[in-house]
Amino acid sequence: MRGNPGCSYMAHSAPIDLVHGSGKLVPPWSQPLQVIPRRPTGVIMTEKNSLRDMAPANLRSLYDLRDDDIARIRALAPVLGNRLEEFVGRFYEWLEGRPEHDEFFTDPTMVARVKARQVDYWRNFFDARIDRAYVDRLRVLGEVHAQIGLSLEAYFSGVSFFLTTFSTAIVDPKSEVASPEKSIVAATKLVQMDTAIVVSTFSERTRQIINEQNQALMQLSTPVSMLWDDILMLPIVGIVDSKRAQDIMDAMLSKIGETAARSMIIDISGVSVIDTAVANHFIKMTKATSLMGCKCVVSGISPVIAQTIVSLGIDLADINTRSTLKDALAFAFEETRQRSPLMAKRAK
Repeated sequence: MRGNPGCSYMAHSAPIDLVHGSGKLVPPWSQPLQVIPRRPTGVIMTEKNSLRDMAPANLRSLYDLRDDDIARIRALAPVLGNRLEEFVGRFYEWLEGRPEHDEFFTDPTMVARVKARQVDYWRNFFDARIDRAYVDRLRVLGEVHAQIGLSLEAYFSGVSFFLTTFSTAIVDPKSEVASPEKSIVAATKLVQMDTAIVVSTFSERTRQIINEQNQALMQLSTPVSMLWDDILMLPIVGIVDSKRAQDIMDAMLSKIGETAARSMIIDISGVSVIDTAVANHFIKMTKATSLMGCKCVVSGISPVIAQTIVSLGIDLADINTRSTLKDALAFAFEETRQRSPLMAKRAK
């Protein structure tokens, strides 16, 4: 999951903290501002209708980004736009010595490219053209951060840096920003929207990566192979829980359907622990293979597992069992009415 962070690193901001009263602006990091997204009428948030898939107009409505907010964000461009390279440079000075710097930002050429993309992001931010292209750029950032393995903790620590830097610049009297508190609130809304889209995409892509890894591990842990004509074999090693048992059954039935095998050998010599639940899983496996016209035999039952089965009172009368893989293979040849290679060799 590690790679070259081709897009900007932590180029967004988290919710800005703002409190103002009695006509005096308090530094934005002093107390948190609760800006609660307002759900647009007719929009129901579901797994399929996530933030990253919503129409830009609905996103604006959800985060209460009004026309006057957009105007205030755009008005910040002349104030902050000419200092973006300076701000990004400060960020990398701050980043030195942190684990993220040593892990992701040791190549000067790559750092220069990422800096340029960060500056581009903030220019687009202060341009505030919230359309499909704007949302798609945020989706790409979330996917890249997930792909390279950048943690959300690292992302938000960088977000905090930009948050403080921009807020300080906005409240600076030299900036001559009209109504700085309202400008920060407007920027906060867009920052929250951007961050939510990036995190939503990050989370979805991370889930996809984990699912792909689990699928690969499942295939490695359930290697159903064709041992001989019409004979399949599945060696099982380790602990068998309900999830893995279901994966094993799925792999078995899929292979049986693909090959039309008539005999299946399940070798459990690598299974160290068996209980009632695991035994029931094996019973279900044998019944399922039988329904597909395939005879199942379980081999490799150790003395310890045999004693455990007896002490638990588990009835395995309906399961064909053999003590060794050799005996199970002989059983499979008998069931498929084939002559085993060993017998053929002896006959010669």
